[in-house]
Amino acid sequence: SFHRYGPSDDGNGVFFPGTGSASCVGVGPGRWYSLNVPLHEGLTDGQHVELFKEIIQRVVMTYAPNAIVLQCGADSIARDKIGDWNLSTRAHGNA
Repeated sequence: SFHRYGPSDDGNGVFFPGTGSASCVGVGPGRWYSLNVPLHEGLTDGQHVELFKEIIQRVVMTYAPNAIVLQCGADSIARDKIGDWNLSTRAHGNA
């Protein structure tokens, strides 16, 4: 999961939607099959594509999966009312 991590009103860091620290790696038989990539606001298209490709390449090398499931939320897209990354649809497609 690539998701927003940022300050809360009390000054502590929060994850959207409330979970997703890098140390959350799954539980039970799913342990080590969950990957969280918390990112700060202001992510650019170039940063997104570079991070995504590097991280997914390492995941593929480590796990040799038969399939990767990708679900993209729209709040990372430019002009979304609740997002603050302002990524282009091209960046999502290139990642």
